Amino acid sequence: MWSREVGLKQVEQGSRHPVENNSSISTGEGPLRLDLKRPSFKHGLFREQSGKSPGTERAIIVRSEVSQPTPTNSRKSAGMGTLPATPGKREDGSPTQALGQENGTTTWQDKLPASEREALELEGWGRLSETQVNVMRDSKRRAKEASDAALPRLRKRFAKLGFDEDQLNVLRHIAEKAPIVIHFNPDRRMGWFTNRTVLKAFLSDTHYRNKYETGVSGAWNRGRDQKERKLFGGLYHQSWGPPGWERPKYGALKGLPVGNTFFSIFGSCHFELQNDVRKRCTFGYGVTSDDLKQTPGTCEHFAHVLARCGKDQIRWLVAVSEKRSFAHWSEPHLAIEAQIHGPIQLKKDIREVRFRAFKPRKTQKRLQQLAEANGFAISSC
Repeated sequence: MWSREVGLKQVEQGSRHPVENNSSISTGEGPLRLDLKRPSFKHGLFREQSGKSPGTERAIIVRSEVSQPTPTNSRKSAGMGTLPATPGKREDGSPTQALGQENGTTTWQDKLPASEREALELEGWGRLSETQVNVMRDSKRRAKEASDAALPRLRKRFAKLGFDEDQLNVLRHIAEKAPIVIHFNPDRRMGWFTNRTVLKAFLSDTHYRNKYETGVSGAWNRGRDQKERKLFGGLYHQSWGPPGWERPKYGALKGLPVGNTFFSIFGSCHFELQNDVRKRCTFGYGVTSDDLKQTPGTCEHFAHVLARCGKDQIRWLVAVSEKRSFAHWSEPHLAIEAQIHGPIQLKKDIREVRFRAFKPRKTQKRLQQLAEANGFAISSC
């Protein structure tokens, strides 16, 4: 079989036509070689599929059997499809979450004093990597400053809308109860050269994964990379940037436990996350890539995000927080983006999956299989 060495830069950018390079490349697991087989795009790399079709062969990246010493810092990133640094690999070759709570290995938190570990657990950050904890700490600090500054302005706005001080409890509703959802299209293909769908990928996986791991998203990699650099102060880009699994996943804050959100344009089905996941979420108004100057909020410090909502959205949120029955019928488009930091384990972090009733019965049956396999509820919306 024909093989050549390829440049690491082209590998990490997911290039479909890697540039040849005469030098050997070490990634800590041996050099990379180029083989001709039918590919599919997954986890930022080309991976082998069974079967061959004449005229459709393209280059994919596989690892040779040559072993080399693991470098002390093997993190490298070009902002797209990165190689996992610390994670191990499952039998199918896909990266694990590389956190002690997820795969039974030792984590950086195990080296901390017991008091610090307990503090992280109280914050809801016990399953985060060190980089993710730093992002959440910095985001919480900046969110508190922005929220405290916006609160007097928000009080005046509430007064103009006829609300009193007690109705600012809408902030408590958002902090404690408002559902967080992730929209997805179950029938979307995982790549150009495969019939494998997003739903099939869920059925064979243990986690919901971000676009750096799967190569599938409604946005393009470089735009998201720049967005995360600005929103989170470059903390996700220190030391050559993080492995793909460390980046946030994207969802939306939902006012009601039924119906859809503004972000349903990204998929007619959605996962509703468990309530404790909100402690490791940040929030922005609208699609945050449209306004990178805003400061992300947290569930505890949200006044500056709420202050950007329209008067109809504020009225509706107040009605929801007071459990008024008419709120069901007057839902405006609530466009609040959620960035979820840390793992989303299907068996642990998903409360329910909802789907549109018009979905094909085949899709509905597979969604039912997914719900039964992972122990969460399923319903139509």
